Formats: sequence, C-alpha cells, structure tokens
Amino acid sequence: ALAALVSAAPSIFTAILEAIVAALSGINPLVGAPSPFDTFQQALSGQTAATTAASATPSALDTAISLLSLAAIALTLVAGAWSQAALTIGAREATLGRPISVLACAREGWKRLWPTFWALAFLYGILAIIAIPGFGFALAFALTPSAPGAPISSADTVVLFVFAAISGAITLLIVAYLWSRFALYPIAAALGLPQPMRQSYALTSFGWRRIFWALLTVTVIAGVL
Repeated sequence: ALAALVSAAPSIFTAILEAIVAALSGINPLVGAPSPFDTFQQALSGQTAATTAASATPSALDTAISLLSLAAIALTLVAGAWSQAALTIGAREATLGRPISVLACAREGWKRLWPTFWALAFLYGILAIIAIPGFGFALAFALTPSAPGAPISSADTVVLFVFAAISGAITLLIVAYLWSRFALYPIAAALGLPQPMRQSYALTSFGWRRIFWALLTVTVIAGVL
C-alpha cells in the first residue's frame, strides 16, 4: 500500500502527463522511440537528422507543451525522492517490528524529501559524469568501422573493438564500484543519519560486491517489467 501511494501513483500520473505532452506535440505516445544507436551512428558518419525551422513567436500551445514538460520532469524528480524516503522509513519500521502506517511513513518521507533528493542527485550525477563519456568512447570505437566510407582495414577494426572493450570494461568497473559504495547514501539521508555519505562508504566497506549484484538484479527485473 505504501509503494502504491508513493511510487506507483506518481509514476502513473507522470506517464499520463508525458503522454499528453507527446500528443500535443503531434507524436503518438504509443510508438517506440528511435534507436539511439542509429542516431549515434548517423552522427558519427557526419549525417544529421532533418530539422524544421522554429517559428519566431511561440504559440500558446508551444508554451503549454513546455510548461507540461517541465512539470513532468519536476514531478519525476520529486516523486522519486519522496518514494525513496518514504519506503526507507517503511523498511525501518518493518525491520524494528513496528506496524507500518502508510500515511505516517508518507508524511515522514515528505519531511526527509530534500536531503534524499540531493543525495540521489549527487549519486546519479556522479555516475552519469563517469558513464556517459566512458561508454560514449566505447560506442564510438565500436561503431567507427561500420561508418559509411570509413577507410578502415580489418586490422584497424580489431584494434578499435579492443579499445571499445577495454574502455567499456573500465567504465563499467568504476560505475559498479561507486554505485555500490554510495548506494546507501540516499537511505542514510532519508533516515536522518549524521554524515550520510561517510555512513554509506563505511557500511559498504566489506560487502559492496553483494550490494552491486542485488542492485543489478533488481534493476534488470524492474527494467524488463
């Protein structure tokens, strides 16, 4: 019941809001997005997608679309932090053998919203700063041989694939390690523990591999669903 209130309900509302924005923009929200790999390969080969010139004065519809898009982004970020905080409070109550009050956990999670929000922003911001360039380089190395007109021999292709594998592996190891060591940072922030970042780093000193596999398993299952 707590998850339905603080996680499922905001997610459904945000999804409806994003579908409205897509419909107002003339995009069918039920149609899948284009593959990012194709777009990246086109950019690598010097091709650019066709764009239309924007009107000088935005209409009322354009303004409404922009405001709804900003509202959807803000709601997603705030709801994610509230969900993390409230579910952490609920997990604490269950661990201590106390009865879980949905409204009480939701209220206490709302009070701990901003510390949890900034902890989540720091965690995923650091991961993005490392992952985007690292995997970007790996993808560039991997897609370069298939670019149209690229004068690359078979030996060069092997070297590029080796560079792609090394770059991707190093980036994956760094992201996995940091993700696991700071995974408890938002949780400690939600509980109001002193120095939550240091608490997370200390608590995961000897078990970060188990935490990584737990995080990866849950993320993969949730992504598939």
